[in-house]
Amino acid sequence: MRVVIPSRLGGVMLDELLLALEGEGVSPKDVLVVRDGGDEWMESRLCPDPQGPTRRMGFAGAADWGIRHADAREVLLLNDDLLPEEGLIEGLNQIRDKAPFIGCRLLNFEGTVVEFDGGGMNALGFALSLGCGERPTEKRGGETLFASGAAVLLNAQACSSVGGYATGFFAYF
Repeated sequence: MRVVIPSRLGGVMLDELLLALEGEGVSPKDVLVVRDGGDEWMESRLCPDPQGPTRRMGFAGAADWGIRHADAREVLLLNDDLLPEEGLIEGLNQIRDKAPFIGCRLLNFEGTVVEFDGGGMNALGFALSLGCGERPTEKRGGETLFASGAAVLLNAQACSSVGGYATGFFAYF
């Protein structure tokens, strides 16, 4: 498994994520930080040499670039403003062969409120973040309309076979 982190800003949050991944047993050589262009980049002491084109690609473009260049069977796509819960990597390794795309539940930094617990759609076709604002309860796996690109394990071949991320959309869908 290779971890791909699209990052527009770099800096302290990226360093915190990289340290947390190291704590989960992820080797720095298994992490690909994709710099999403722009002049806003803040130095990262743990990632002095991010990869990717120098132009701004948006989240979808940076994620797609990272998946295509990860050279791995599975790619764990993570936003640079997240921290993994203890045991995330071990848990994903246990279920990674069950589906080509495995989404993660997202909680606030205190772990007290759900930000994303699966994707849904309203009658007008707008996306919904299921469970948003609720207190977390025991999570049971299951199908969902879509996973959040902020934290998703992807089978790289399956992702490629459906055309990768729709890079014409800057961030969503």
